[in-house]
Amino acid sequence: MNGLILGFVSDIMFQTRIESTAERLGAKVYWASTTDQVFDLDIDTPLFEESAVLDHISNMEPNLLIFDLGNNSIPWTDWIPLLKNHPKTEEIPVVCFGSHVNTEVFVKARKTGADEVLARSRFVTVLPSLIRKYVFPD
Repeated sequence: MNGLILGFVSDIMFQTRIESTAERLGAKVYWASTTDQVFDLDIDTPLFEESAVLDHISNMEPNLLIFDLGNNSIPWTDWIPLLKNHPKTEEIPVVCFGSHVNTEVFVKARKTGADEVLARSRFVTVLPSLIRKYVFPD
Protein backbone atom coordinates (compact mmCIF):
# COMPACT_ATOMS: atom_id res chain seq x y z
CA MET A 1 0.00 0.00 0.00
CA ASN A 2 1.50 3.29 -1.08
CA GLY A 3 -1.26 5.46 0.40
CA LEU A 4 -2.00 7.27 -2.85
CA ILE A 5 -5.36 8.78 -3.72
CA LEU A 6 -5.92 9.97 -7.27
CA GLY A 7 -8.53 12.73 -7.23
CA PHE A 8 -10.39 13.90 -10.32
CA VAL A 9 -11.74 16.94 -8.52
CA SER A 10 -11.82 20.49 -9.84
CA ASP A 11 -13.45 22.17 -6.84
CA ILE A 12 -10.63 23.72 -4.79
CA MET A 13 -12.73 23.66 -1.62
CA PHE A 14 -13.15 19.90 -1.90
CA GLN A 15 -9.51 19.42 -2.89
CA THR A 16 -8.49 21.18 0.32
CA ARG A 17 -10.84 19.07 2.46
CA ILE A 18 -9.76 15.82 0.87
CA GLU A 19 -6.08 16.64 1.02
CA SER A 20 -6.08 17.76 4.65
CA THR A 21 -8.00 14.66 5.73
CA ALA A 22 -5.76 12.38 3.67
CA GLU A 23 -2.56 13.92 5.03
CA ARG A 24 -3.84 13.66 8.60
CA LEU A 25 -4.39 9.92 8.00
CA GLY A 26 -1.02 9.40 6.27
CA ALA A 27 -2.14 9.35 2.64
CA LYS A 28 -1.12 11.59 -0.22
CA VAL A 29 -3.27 12.96 -3.02
CA TYR A 30 -2.46 13.53 -6.67
CA TRP A 31 -4.88 15.93 -8.35
CA ALA A 32 -6.03 15.68 -11.92
CA SER A 33 -8.91 18.05 -12.55
CA THR A 34 -8.55 17.88 -16.35
CA THR A 35 -7.49 15.18 -18.79
CA ASP A 36 -4.37 17.21 -19.60
CA GLN A 37 -3.27 16.85 -16.00
CA VAL A 38 -3.66 13.07 -16.17
CA PHE A 39 -1.48 12.66 -19.22
CA ASP A 40 -0.33 14.54 -22.26
CA LEU A 41 -1.93 13.11 -25.38
CA ASP A 42 0.00 13.68 -28.59
CA ILE A 43 -2.79 12.25 -30.70
CA ASP A 44 -6.50 12.23 -30.06
CA THR A 45 -7.93 8.84 -30.86
CA PRO A 46 -10.21 6.86 -28.53
CA LEU A 47 -7.99 3.76 -28.65
CA PHE A 48 -4.90 5.73 -27.70
CA GLU A 49 -6.73 7.58 -24.98
CA GLU A 50 -8.10 4.38 -23.42
CA SER A 51 -4.67 2.79 -23.47
CA ALA A 52 -3.07 5.92 -22.02
CA VAL A 53 -5.63 6.16 -19.22
CA LEU A 54 -5.16 2.52 -18.25
CA ASP A 55 -1.36 2.65 -18.46
CA HIS A 56 -0.97 5.91 -16.61
CA ILE A 57 -3.35 5.09 -13.78
CA SER A 58 -2.10 1.53 -13.35
CA ASN A 59 1.52 2.78 -13.29
CA MET A 60 0.64 5.28 -10.55
CA GLU A 61 -0.76 2.41 -8.44
CA PRO A 62 -3.32 4.48 -6.53
CA ASN A 63 -5.20 2.93 -3.64
CA LEU A 64 -8.31 4.99 -4.32
CA LEU A 65 -9.84 7.01 -7.15
CA ILE A 66 -12.15 9.90 -6.27
CA PHE A 67 -14.35 11.38 -8.98
CA ASP A 68 -16.25 14.65 -8.63
CA LEU A 69 -19.36 13.96 -10.70
CA GLY A 70 -19.69 17.68 -11.36
CA ASN A 71 -16.26 17.87 -12.99
CA ASN A 72 -17.05 17.98 -16.69
CA SER A 73 -13.35 18.11 -17.62
CA ILE A 74 -12.93 14.41 -16.85
CA PRO A 75 -14.95 11.88 -18.90
CA TRP A 76 -15.83 9.77 -15.87
CA THR A 77 -18.71 8.04 -17.69
CA ASP A 78 -16.08 6.55 -20.02
CA TRP A 79 -13.21 6.15 -17.59
CA ILE A 80 -14.92 4.41 -14.67
CA PRO A 81 -16.18 1.42 -16.72
CA LEU A 82 -12.86 1.29 -18.57
CA LEU A 83 -10.95 1.13 -15.28
CA LYS A 84 -13.37 -1.24 -13.53
CA ASN A 85 -13.34 -3.70 -16.45
CA HIS A 86 -9.59 -4.01 -16.97
CA PRO A 87 -7.40 -6.50 -15.05
CA LYS A 88 -4.74 -3.85 -14.29
CA THR A 89 -7.16 -1.45 -12.60
CA GLU A 90 -10.37 -3.32 -11.74
CA GLU A 91 -9.46 -3.68 -8.06
CA ILE A 92 -8.88 0.05 -7.50
CA PRO A 93 -11.85 1.39 -5.51
CA VAL A 94 -13.80 4.23 -7.10
CA VAL A 95 -15.67 6.72 -4.92
CA CYS A 96 -17.81 9.41 -6.52
CA PHE A 97 -19.50 12.44 -5.05
CA GLY A 98 -21.85 15.05 -6.44
CA SER A 99 -24.83 17.28 -5.89
CA HIS A 100 -27.66 15.54 -4.05
CA VAL A 101 -30.21 17.00 -6.46
CA ASN A 102 -28.69 15.31 -9.50
CA THR A 103 -29.97 11.80 -8.87
CA GLU A 104 -29.63 10.79 -12.54
CA VAL A 105 -25.87 11.27 -12.29
CA PHE A 106 -25.78 9.11 -9.16
CA VAL A 107 -27.58 6.29 -10.96
CA LYS A 108 -25.23 6.62 -13.94
CA ALA A 109 -22.13 6.51 -11.69
CA ARG A 110 -23.38 3.34 -10.00
CA LYS A 111 -24.09 1.74 -13.38
CA THR A 112 -20.60 2.60 -14.65
CA GLY A 113 -19.07 0.65 -11.77
CA ALA A 114 -18.39 3.12 -8.96
CA ASP A 115 -17.95 1.38 -5.62
CA GLU A 116 -19.59 4.24 -3.71
CA VAL A 117 -21.61 7.25 -4.83
CA LEU A 118 -22.33 9.93 -2.26
CA ALA A 119 -23.87 13.36 -1.96
CA ARG A 120 -21.26 16.07 -1.35
CA SER A 121 -22.36 16.62 2.26
CA ARG A 122 -22.25 12.89 3.06
CA PHE A 123 -18.89 12.52 1.30
CA VAL A 124 -17.31 15.16 3.53
CA THR A 125 -18.76 13.53 6.64
CA VAL A 126 -17.53 10.00 5.87
CA LEU A 127 -14.26 10.92 4.13
CA PRO A 128 -12.00 9.76 6.99
CA SER A 129 -13.70 6.36 7.10
CA LEU A 130 -13.54 6.05 3.29
CA ILE A 131 -9.79 6.69 3.36
CA ARG A 132 -9.28 4.17 6.15
CA LYS A 133 -11.47 1.60 4.36
CA TYR A 134 -9.93 1.90 0.90
CA VAL A 135 -6.45 3.29 1.35
CA PHE A 136 -5.44 1.61 4.60
CA PRO A 137 -7.60 -1.51 4.96
CA ASP A 138 -6.83 -3.82 7.84
